[in-house]
This record gives sequence, structure tokens and C-alpha cells, in this order.
Amino acid sequence: MTRADEGRIYKEIINYAKSEENYSYYEIEEYAYLNKPEWYEALHRSHHIRSMVAEYFRGARKKQKMEGKNPRSLAESIEKIEKDRDNEPDNALLFKALGKMHPGSKFIQERLD
Repeated sequence: MTRADEGRIYKEIINYAKSEENYSYYEIEEYAYLNKPEWYEALHRSHHIRSMVAEYFRGARKKQKMEGKNPRSLAESIEKIEKDRDNEPDNALLFKALGKMHPGSKFIQERLD
């Protein structure tokens, strides 16, 4: 993947997040998994994109809080993903991936058991 591709994908992800007013990395990753294979691949293969998106989202969530908006918590994001996915079999894969990112999360571990 070239830097130009990374830049394009980064812009697409950020524009989508802005249009949805949703800066949950987990929901974006799930959306990419289901709808945008190129984004999903980029988020998993390019540390550069992954860190830029995560950093942007961190700042956007902080700004939302400062403006009095309540960004979704991790638990709320996972709950939304579960509802959106309609309990498809792939949910186990998602929670395994999230479990690796947040090994101490009781919320995620409950869904893996």
C-alpha cells in the first residue's frame, strides 16, 4: 500500500466518522469489516493509518466531551455492534480481537465465555 493510498483511506475514514459524528474506533473497525474491506485491511496492515485514526478519534472524543456531548463508551459501542450485527456468527471473531486489545475488560470477556 502506497502512502497515497494510506492518505486516501485515512481521509475516507475520517470523513465517514465526521458524517456519523461517531469516533469509536471499534465501530469504525466493525463497519470496515462489514462494508469496506480496503479500510479493514489498511487498519490491520498499516500501523501508520491505525495510529493516525486512533489519535484523531482521541482528540475528537475529547472535543465532544468539552462541548458537553457524551461520546459512546466502549460498552455502548460493543452493544451497538451487537445489535447492528443481529448476532451473526462473526461476533465471536470481533470480540476475540477486542479481547486482545483490552485483555482486562470484563465486558468483553463475558461475551467470549
